[in-house]
Amino acid sequence: EDAGSAYLEVCVGLGETLASADQPGTPYRLVVQKASPHKVKILSLASFSFGLEDVAGGPVPMRIDYSREHLSSDQAFLEQLARELASVASTVEGCYGTPMDMEGVVLEKSTGREIHLVQARPIVEHF
Repeated sequence: EDAGSAYLEVCVGLGETLASADQPGTPYRLVVQKASPHKVKILSLASFSFGLEDVAGGPVPMRIDYSREHLSSDQAFLEQLARELASVASTVEGCYGTPMDMEGVVLEKSTGREIHLVQARPIVEHF
């Protein structure tokens, strides 16, 4: 693994689809250089058929229409999000002084994008 890059996995909907690994499919997978110019490499586009949507009464499965998802239909949008997520990752790693495995939530609101870090833990290598 390249310590000069951030490795990202992103899914549509609540992150449980990605974290639980019980749904067939793949997330968006991206690699972002931590140093300028923060080049983004798209390794894969997502293919989960369903995601979880937060509604009154609790999360419900929703079919994902990737033709309507900016992450799939707008490369500049996807790359900008990747750069913002990598920036958060670099900041957290800088504070802790070690590579970190992080999970978070991205909310697109009328007032702008919000990135919330849910958890972070040091990456432990097993030999």
